[in-house]
Amino acid sequence: MSTKDDKSRKKNGEGSIYQLANGKWTGKLQIGKKPDGKPLRKTFSGKTEAEVRKKIREFNKNKEKYLAENVPTLSFEEYINKWLYTYKRNALKPSSFDRLESSVKNYVIPNLGYLQLGNIENHDIQKVINDMFDKGLSHSSIKKVYDICNGVFNYAMIKDITQNPMLGVEMPSIKKFDKTEIKYFNDDETKRFEIEAKRLYKTGRRVYNYGYAFILMLNTGVRMGEVLGIDKYKDIDLDNNTLRIKRNVVVVKERDKNDPSEIIGYKAQIQDSAKTDAGDRIIPLNKKARESIEYLMNNCDNNSSLLISNPEGDTLSMSSFSKTFNKILSATDIEPCGLHTLRHTFASRLFKNGVDVKIVSELLGHSNVTITYNTYIHLIKEQKVKAIQSLDFDEDDDNSMEEN
Repeated sequence: MSTKDDKSRKKNGEGSIYQLANGKWTGKLQIGKKPDGKPLRKTFSGKTEAEVRKKIREFNKNKEKYLAENVPTLSFEEYINKWLYTYKRNALKPSSFDRLESSVKNYVIPNLGYLQLGNIENHDIQKVINDMFDKGLSHSSIKKVYDICNGVFNYAMIKDITQNPMLGVEMPSIKKFDKTEIKYFNDDETKRFEIEAKRLYKTGRRVYNYGYAFILMLNTGVRMGEVLGIDKYKDIDLDNNTLRIKRNVVVVKERDKNDPSEIIGYKAQIQDSAKTDAGDRIIPLNKKARESIEYLMNNCDNNSSLLISNPEGDTLSMSSFSKTFNKILSATDIEPCGLHTLRHTFASRLFKNGVDVKIVSELLGHSNVTITYNTYIHLIKEQKVKAIQSLDFDEDDDNSMEEN
């Protein structure tokens, strides 16, 4: 009977190599998982240890070919990681890839990863979708998982599987999801916020270094990442009184060069594009927005091209920016909220002034008007009611009309 002896060896990428009682050598390398979650291994044998190591090295060099030939027996975790890091990583912006990876790691692999690719059926995926809905996850989170599975299986259909298990999988109706009430400042809160953001110490120094940046956001509807990415030389046109949104500051994962799945840290970087294609836009400046830009341009202590930066002229930390915002809220007794409230306030003021939803959508940089409509449905309905009510006449008006 074959047994291991004291010559068992193990190196990275080579699995376990050991000599049998009959003098021959064997090696085992994990290449995936079985349907029950246990390791799926490939075995190599030879007369010498060197021969086995050589076979494993050759296998690793041609692993892609082997995987392609044996795809149906691979665990879905193994396959989706191949799809993620080999095919999707360079096709997406770093921030978009980070979000995709998070959804794969948090929702897809824990629920489907142990299954073999060739054994996954539509009811397996439908169960994941249903469970996410039952746990109260958002429509956006569930849709991401649906789209990920659809993308992976569409890719697998090219050469690895013959039937797409996504056929028949249904997303829960969007009508079944609770609408999240958006937070925006009323007129009194807006006034108090702007006054506090510009407040001075007795010495004449500003209390908040970035106070005018928040007023700019209130009057343009730009996102935090967008305002932090504004280039004061390229994006501001005071002659035509416009602001161009072209860049976006994002926090992305720093990855090991040899193993992109290994995260070594996080960093803020300027993405030379807006959040969406429609996000690349020109925004007209009102008086307050222009005043804010002029103050920020004339009070920089460094040579940075950024309109808003840290003292060294580098990209400002999002956490520092948010902390300043929270201090203003606290000083004005405004209920705690996120920076996106400034964007919602901008949109609410436009709707209040009767601006068409399509124009609001363009100013906000939404990818389509449906997003704007669904986000601000309550505000839009409220303005429609007021518009109809404005057609009503009081009794005196009715009587005067009859007399005429």
